[in-house]
Amino acid sequence: MMIEDLLPQAQQLDLHDTIMGKYFPWYCHKVVDSAPDNELLQMVHILYEGSQIISEPYWPLAMNVLMAFQQKSGIMVKEIQRVKVNFLPRLHQEPKWLDNIRHIDHIDDSYISMIYYVNDSDGDTTFYEDNIVSSVTPKKNSCTWFKSNIMHRSSVPVINNRRVVINYVLKV
Repeated sequence: MMIEDLLPQAQQLDLHDTIMGKYFPWYCHKVVDSAPDNELLQMVHILYEGSQIISEPYWPLAMNVLMAFQQKSGIMVKEIQRVKVNFLPRLHQEPKWLDNIRHIDHIDDSYISMIYYVNDSDGDTTFYEDNIVSSVTPKKNSCTWFKSNIMHRSSVPVINNRRVVINYVLKV
């Protein structure tokens, strides 16, 4: 499922310019927490985790996305598990190294994952469910959502300079 033009233009531009700006703080981390140490790294900024706001200055941007998602999808969120911003840079590698580890975000069926795409990119999100493989290409100011226990992975962009998303894990 996908929603395009999630935020009004002014909010979208503010979010984009803030996160893509030179003063937004990034931290190096594994793409998937359980991944081996030799796996691909990405830049992250954790906004919310463990029932507390981690990054107060940027939290309103994430809440704008969440409120618009609830309004446009009709899905009401009961609890926020985690919200983080992910930045995957373009890599010049062999194609076999460009697919990240398949993973789930939460084992409980009452959770969904929502991905807000900050920029246009070729780093697709791929889903693996019941022997069916599907994917979503990042489109600026759009979001996709799915059950958090569905196996999925991100891909490193090979054309665009970066793939930037806000990843939400939500109890519904």
